[in-house]
Amino acid sequence: MVIRANGKGPHSSGLILCERVLQDLVNRDAVTCVNIFNGLSAQSFPMLMPVAYAFAQVTGASGPFEYEYKILDTDGNIVALSQKSRVEPQPGTDETTSHKVISAFNGLGFEKEGLYLVILEIDGVEAAELPLKVSRIIPQVVSGQSGGHA
Repeated sequence: MVIRANGKGPHSSGLILCERVLQDLVNRDAVTCVNIFNGLSAQSFPMLMPVAYAFAQVTGASGPFEYEYKILDTDGNIVALSQKSRVEPQPGTDETTSHKVISAFNGLGFEKEGLYLVILEIDGVEAAELPLKVSRIIPQVVSGQSGGHA
């Protein structure tokens, strides 16, 4: 992970990839992440996920900032790229205020199994990364079961 040289500016202590992010309508600071992924698996490739969400909390912002998420393969090729988003901190916030940065990947596809990186960039600088292992699973065939005849 790239660390900002002066240690200042917006940064994240980590990020997750999940199936869904629910934000409370009354208390916008309350968020629930559903089905957090440690990795992904499929019986065949290419595989396609209808939707996945990247989520991180960012502190250290003294003003507005832009962020985007990228998913890279082991060769550094971009597999998926979120839309760039801008955060405008509310009046009265400071560097200790936590900002939730959420992006959706619709139709997230992986051509092959392997290790991928989910990267959060803030103002063009890498702020956090998550290794994501995509694996092939082989379906288990259950043998030796009788048809129930006596």
